[in-house]
Formats: sequence, C-alpha cells, structure tokens
Amino acid sequence: MLLCATLALTKAPGEWNLKEMASLPPVYRKLAVLVLGGVFFHTFTRLTFFLWNLKEFSNLKVFDIGIAFLEGLRFDLSATATFLVPAFLVALLLKPVLSNRALNILIFISFVVFLIPALALNFIDIEMINFVGRRFSWSTLFVFREVGGKGSGYFKDYGTMIVFVLLVLGFATWWMKYWIFIGSEKVAKEQPSLAKHYGWGFLFVIGLVISIRGGLQLKPLSFTHAQVFASSWLNNLVMNSSFSVIKSANHESLIRLHFFENENERLKYLNGSLPGPSLIEGLRPQSPQNVVIIILESFSLEYMGKVNGDQGYTPFLDSLAEKSLFFQHAVANGRRSIEGVPAILTGIPTLMDEPFITSAFAGDKMIKLPEILKSKGYHTSFFHGGQNGTMYFDSFTKGLGIDNYFGAREYPKAEDNDGTWGIYDEPFFQFFAGMLTSFPQPFFSAIFSLSSHQPYKIPDQYQKQFPEGPLPILKAVAYADDSLRKFFEKAAQQPWYHNTLFVITADHTQMSYRKDFKNDISKYRIPILFFHPNQKWPVLDPQEVVQQIDIPVSILDYLGIQTAEINPLTQSVFIAGDKAAAVDLDGKYFLIAKDYFLEWLPGKPEKMFARDDVFQAHPLDEPLERKTTLFNKLKAEVEFHNNGLLDNRLLVKPGL
Repeated sequence: MLLCATLALTKAPGEWNLKEMASLPPVYRKLAVLVLGGVFFHTFTRLTFFLWNLKEFSNLKVFDIGIAFLEGLRFDLSATATFLVPAFLVALLLKPVLSNRALNILIFISFVVFLIPALALNFIDIEMINFVGRRFSWSTLFVFREVGGKGSGYFKDYGTMIVFVLLVLGFATWWMKYWIFIGSEKVAKEQPSLAKHYGWGFLFVIGLVISIRGGLQLKPLSFTHAQVFASSWLNNLVMNSSFSVIKSANHESLIRLHFFENENERLKYLNGSLPGPSLIEGLRPQSPQNVVIIILESFSLEYMGKVNGDQGYTPFLDSLAEKSLFFQHAVANGRRSIEGVPAILTGIPTLMDEPFITSAFAGDKMIKLPEILKSKGYHTSFFHGGQNGTMYFDSFTKGLGIDNYFGAREYPKAEDNDGTWGIYDEPFFQFFAGMLTSFPQPFFSAIFSLSSHQPYKIPDQYQKQFPEGPLPILKAVAYADDSLRKFFEKAAQQPWYHNTLFVITADHTQMSYRKDFKNDISKYRIPILFFHPNQKWPVLDPQEVVQQIDIPVSILDYLGIQTAEINPLTQSVFIAGDKAAAVDLDGKYFLIAKDYFLEWLPGKPEKMFARDDVFQAHPLDEPLERKTTLFNKLKAEVEFHNNGLLDNRLLVKPGL
C-alpha cells in the first residue's frame, strides 16, 4: 500500500504511467495517497510537539530524537490506517453501486469525521501534555469537559497556536478534498471489473491489517512499543495521541495479577505490614485537634529554594518547612489533579490509566478520612476556587463524607474570578480563613489552590511584584506562595489556630527547569510537610520515602484514631521502616525507596539504580538480595492495587 501511495505522489495525475498503475483501480489509488498524507500530517504534529516543548528535549541526544521520529512512523501509519477503515469499507462495498461523485463524497465525509479530529487531538496534546503528564488516552478525554465555558481565556493565552492549528487543519482538509475529487480525475473513467475491484480490495485488507498492527511482529503495536528510551519525553515523542486514544478505548483499565501464591506472602512486602510502634506515641495532643489540608496546584519540590540550594520561588513555604516535619523525599502518586485529590483524602494511588474518580471502582471500599473524622464529631468541608463540578470534586468529596463544598459559586465576589478557571488564590485563601473561623470545632477542611494552574493567571496588580523565572508557571507559584503567607497571617489571629494540624502538599508536579529534575523520578517529587503551632515532633529519618497516600493514615495516627480496616498500601509517616512508593508512568512502573529505585516495564527485565542516579546511567545488579526485595515490593503493590480494586477488597484487617 505504501508503494502504491509513493507511486501516486511522484507524478501528477496526468503523468501517471498506465503500464505501471493500470492494475490499481483509481479508488484504491486515492486511498493509498491519503494514507501517506495521513502519515505526513501525523508526523507534522510530532514535529510541532517537539518544537513547542523544545526545552524538555534540550538535555537529550540529537541521535535519540531522530530515532524517536523514525520509530513514530509506525504509530502514525497504524493510527492513519485505523481511521481509514470506514473510507475503505465505503470504497470496497459501495463502489459497484455508486457514481464516482457519490463515492467521493462518502470517502471525504469519512475522512473529515475521523481523521481531522484525530489530528486536532495531537495538536491539543502539544501543550496539554504538560497538564496531563502523558499522551491523551480514552480515559483522559474528561479534560475536554473542564474546558467548557473557558474558551475565551484559552484563546487569549494560546491564540497564536490555535490560529496555527486551524490553518493546518484547514489545509489538511483542502488537501484531502483535492486528492479525492480532483487528483484522479483524468483516470477516473477507468471502470475495473468486479473481479479486479475485489481482488485489489483483498490486497488492501492485508495492507490495512499489517499497517494497523504496526508490522509483522508477533504482538500488535501497543503502548509498550513506545517505551524505547529511559526518557518519558522521548517515549511521548514516539507515540501519537491518535494511537493512544484508539488503543486505550479497547484496553481494560486493570488486569488481574498472580505474582504471589497467597495473600499473606504478598502483604508482607507492603508498607502497611510495618509493625511500628508509632513515634508520635506520647507526643499526641490531649484535646481534639482541627485538621487542615492545603493542596497546592502543581507545586513541584523543584520550585522550592533552600532544599535545592538557592532562592527558589516559594520563600514562605521554605520558611514554614523549617518549622515543620518536612519530607524532602516525598512522592506524588499521580500526574494529574484528578489523581492527587483521591490519593490525599483516601490513600488510593494511581496505578492505572483511568483516574480513580471516573473509574468503575470509585464506589469501592476505601479509607475515607473526612467520613472517619465526621463520625468523631468533626465539621467537614472542602474548598476549591474552580467552577463547581470541576473534575467531579464536589460530588466525589460529598461521597467521602464532606458536607460543605465551597467553589466559585459559593464565593461572594465575582470580580475576583480569573476569567478561566475560577477565583484567584489570595482572595479565596482569605475567604477560606474566614469560613474556618465560622465553623464549630473540631473541624476538618481541605483547600485546593488554583492560580498556579494553566494558564497561570495572577491579578494585574501583582504582575511586577513576582519574578518571571524561566517557566511561565513560576510567577504564578510565587503568587500562590504569597497567598499562602497571607492566609497563615490571618489564621494565626484566629482562636482555632493553635489547636490545628496543617498538612501542606501538592497535587502533582509540573514543567521542569533545573537540569537535575529533568528525569522520570523527579516528575513525582513534591513537598509534604506537617505543621502545628504547638507540636513537638519526633525525630524521623530524613531520607525516608513518604507519599501522598500516607497522609490520611498519618493524620489518623496523629489524632490517635484507629480504624477497623486498613489499606496496606499506605503507612503512617510516624512508623519507621523499609518503605517504598510505586508510581506508574505510561505503563512503566517505578518503585522508589530511600537507597535505590527500580524501573520495570512488564515483559522486560527490571532495572535497579542508586537513589541519586536519577538519569539511570548505571543499572545495578548488586546487591542482588536488595534488588529481589524491591522487585517483590513493586509486584506486591501492583498486584494488591489491581486485584483489590477488581474485587473491592482494598481494605484488610489490621495485624498483617
């Protein structure tokens, strides 16, 4: 099929040598040309993706980038051939009974309906990958629902790119129309016999099948075939969004696993099996304590100053960390906001493609921190300055036992809306502090900040106050940090302040500018800190790995509240031991421990690296016993997660 397409493009329609091509009916010639065109336009979107995110590729080898483009051709051909199927069926089945013009119209419609949206999706991913963290999949199409009503804001920030994309898609549409209606006009009078028509149709079926499956290899092309490099950016360059959506539409979100013979063998490798004792024992407050969780949008550990040896963009958070239990090796359990909130409030990690909130497992049994505290007499609330319904936070938190949700709808001043996502951080944090004072004690409340979200808007009066930095997000981070400072200034004057535990963290990381953070492990490095104005903290191992999913059980441990069941994937930060955190990056797993980390792409051998070898330059086989233990920990986490969700058995009795 590619040979036919190549012949078709090498000469103008009037110059085709009928001796070379008379055996190829015109309708198939059109389809072959359009396959090659589809591959070209997909490759063009890959080039645009590369140029738009050029900073992310600055530390990578030119040779590897070239290989990524070549590897990507298979994915482009597979996606294009898949979208060609409707047009092929029209040509194969209806050619004998339709006029040439009617057939051309149907082929054109099928291409516009299927191929143009696919190309548009690839262009959207050029910037959206910085928000989603991976190529679009079927499950992440929820993002489109979040854009509703915000189009004007996006056009203002990305107007040039939008116009460019519309021009390219317009040209692609014109090009397809030309080749379908005009390109073969001089030979369109050829009327092959039915035998020849269906004979070539059979050959086209073979060509389509080979193209769709990505070649004649044993297994069809899949996400795994895009994992060519250690760099996730290069692997995302290999992939295209069309292929990702196609594959994920027919891909089960979870697969049942059987790495261990019995449950006890599996459970002993999980963090929840650590016996204790809790180091907060004897240091707990005697009276009920309020709990406030502050989730900062996109606050990578990279943006902090002192921990990275410079000034950074979060002076207040830096100062607060010095007075807190500050975990420098904290790990986010996902790459999206819709994944961070469940991790922080329920202890559910993201080890599958689909966000837990939108999955079929959202109704499974879990540790619901707000509901547990509510049963102890706590007033419960959640604050997010975004439009109500954003990422299902309002309905999801209600199911967790949160009775009072405060979004943009409940905020009283419309002039504080940024025009894109919702209320600016400074006024919303002040609103938050005031509302906390009105609540009965003890209370549990969580707030999710907003302004450091794309497109990183801050109020006009602060445009010159905060540093620009090498990334657009950094000015918004500095503004959000200052908003946090002003919140604590107001909170410190309230009667509830000295009886309140504050937990400050981030939902996920964002774009990177430090060279030592441009790697897969650092994509998950966030701050987690526990602050209490009057609390004396126990001495903990500063190298210990802590993750978002540890926050609910740590709060319960701090308050001295025990539950009838536990999630063994999680463990209190106050219980020491050999802890590890598993994360999923586009189907490739990492297990992060305090001494080593493990990389594992199922179907390939696992690799172990020293904790500081974040660029994965020196794989280690020794100590073998440690590598074996870490691999068992990783398999145990993935198996327990998958099987636990499938069977609704993510909770077990204490005392493993």
